[in-house]
Amino acid sequence: MSQPTAKPEAKAAGWSVSRWTFLWRILVVFGISAASLCLLLYWTGNLSVFAQLPQIQLSWFLLAALVSAATWVLDALANWFLLRGIGACLPFGWTLSANLAANFVSYLTPFLAGGPPLFIYLLSRKGVSPGSAAMVVTARLTLSAVIFTVLFPIFLALFRQGISLSETWQRILNLPFFLLGALVVLILLFFLWRRSPGSYQRLLAAWPMRILLRRERFAHFWKWFLGELQKMGSAARILFTLGWANLIWAALSIVVYWVAFYSVAPILLDSLAIPHPFLETFLGQAVLNALVSLSPTPGGSGASELGFATLFMTWVPSQFLGLFTALWRFLIYYLTLLAGGACFLFLASRERLFRQARPAHPPET
Repeated sequence: MSQPTAKPEAKAAGWSVSRWTFLWRILVVFGISAASLCLLLYWTGNLSVFAQLPQIQLSWFLLAALVSAATWVLDALANWFLLRGIGACLPFGWTLSANLAANFVSYLTPFLAGGPPLFIYLLSRKGVSPGSAAMVVTARLTLSAVIFTVLFPIFLALFRQGISLSETWQRILNLPFFLLGALVVLILLFFLWRRSPGSYQRLLAAWPMRILLRRERFAHFWKWFLGELQKMGSAARILFTLGWANLIWAALSIVVYWVAFYSVAPILLDSLAIPHPFLETFLGQAVLNALVSLSPTPGGSGASELGFATLFMTWVPSQFLGLFTALWRFLIYYLTLLAGGACFLFLASRERLFRQARPAHPPET
C-alpha cells in the first residue's frame, strides 16, 4: 500500500504573520478612530456622549445590531455559492468563520488588501487549489463591481425625483452613470463573444488610429488599455464558468447584503428619533463607501468617521452627530472586528497562522 502523500495545495499557498504585527495594527486602528471621534466631538462642541446614551431607544438599536450581524451571513453566503460553482462543497459554518477572519485581516490592512490572501490560504487548507480559490475571490470582486455599476444607475432613474441633495451631490448624480453601466455590460458581452484571445486586439487595431499609434505615449497607453481589457475579459469568463444558478444566488446575496449594510444608519437614526430621508442616506453611503475604500489607513479609519459625519450632518443635529457616528462605527466596523477576531484566533490555532518562535540554539542531531 502506498504511503499517503501530503496535499500540494497546502504547500502552494503560504500565509503567516507574527502576533506583534496584529497587536500594533489593532492599536493603530483604535488610535486613528479615537482621534477622529474626539476631533468630531470637539468640532460639534458636545463632549458629553455618555450622558446621551439613555436617549437611545433600545429596540431600534438592537434591530440595527441584528441587521449588522445579518450582513456577516449574507457576505459569507455569496462566497459559499461561488465555492459551489468550483465544486467545493464546504460547510457553511466554516465558510462563515473563514470569511469573518478574512474581514478581520482586511480591516487591519490598508486598502482592505490583507483579507483575500488569508481567505485563499484557508481554502487551500481545506483542499481547494490556490488557483480555484483565487478564481472565487476574483469572481466575487467582479460580480460585486458589475452589480454596483448596473444597479446604481437604475436606482437613480427610479428614485431621482425624490432625492434632494446639495449642489455637490447633484453634480455627482449628473455624471453619466448610465453610459458607464452600459459600457461595462457591453464590454463583458464582447469578451464572452470573442473567444480567441487575440481576435479583439486585431479588431481594435484595425480601427483608423494607426497614426495615433505611431506616437510613443499613445502607444504605451494603448498597450496598457488592451491589457486591462484582457483582465476584464478573463474575469468575465471566470464568472460564467461557475454556473448560472450559483451566480444568481451569489448576486442576490450581494444585493441583499448591501441593502442591509446601508440600512444600519437609518435604523440608528430611528433609535435617536431623528427624522431622515431614507433615499438620500442610502445613496450617500454608496458613494461614501466607494471613496473610503481608497483610504490608505487600515480599515479606512479616520476617513470613515469624518466622511460619515460630513454626509449626515445635514440631517443629524450637532449635539447627536458624535454619538450617532460612534454608534454606527461600532456596529459596522468594531462589532465585525470583534467577531472576525474571534474566528481568526480560532482558525489560527487550528491552521497555525502565527509564526512560531525559532529556538536560539537548534537541537543537536
